[in-house]
Amino acid sequence: MSNSGLPPHVPQAEVDRLIDLFNGNRLADTISFATILTKQFPSCLILYEVLGAANMALKITDETIKNYHKVLQLKPNHSDAYNNLGMVFYDQKKFSEAIENYRKAVEIEPSFAEAHYNLGNAFRQTGNLRKAIESYRESLTINPEDAEILNICGQVCSDYGDFETAIQCYQKALEFDLELADIKAKLKRAIERKKKIDTLVDNYAEHAQLTLDAKEVSNYYGTVLQLQGFPDAAIDKFTI
Repeated sequence: MSNSGLPPHVPQAEVDRLIDLFNGNRLADTISFATILTKQFPSCLILYEVLGAANMALKITDETIKNYHKVLQLKPNHSDAYNNLGMVFYDQKKFSEAIENYRKAVEIEPSFAEAHYNLGNAFRQTGNLRKAIESYRESLTINPEDAEILNICGQVCSDYGDFETAIQCYQKALEFDLELADIKAKLKRAIERKKKIDTLVDNYAEHAQLTLDAKEVSNYYGTVLQLQGFPDAAIDKFTI
């Protein structure tokens, strides 16, 4: 943890000691010392940042929320505080509150890759796979070589029914990390599912003796996805 944002009137030695306690994983001592300092310097941002981080590490939920709310009172555009609040609510399975805080984090800091990823996870928990994929893609725009997020994005795309994107994600993940568990098996399944759907579309055109234009192919592709149990992906394919 750095000491950036240190108000000039707070003794540097005291803050250095606090940071050393935190970095040394002496979390209870960190909380005790930081609490003492807040009584002397009640408007010092870094004290509440450290308190929030220490309480969060100890899973003292109420205090963590209280600390980060104080951080936001002192600095309303603190993207890390919103992201950390999101993680607290996520752990409590309060996904709506988590989404609200993650969204604020990325609104303040659009390049905050971790917050986009966390937002994707929260949307995934609510069953909103479309929004989850959008958030994972935002994270990957910032960190395109993150193999773990590529892997997760591939899995969610497969669950959604977008096998083409899933295949692309798995292939890119393998480029950056060949050790990811089961990724080759996931890639194989995605290729098989896409091939099955493509074959159904091709067979329809052949059976009907039709030459389908792009719009008709897309609409029938949507129909096949719907029949295969992917209604949201089907809607993406239907054209007016």
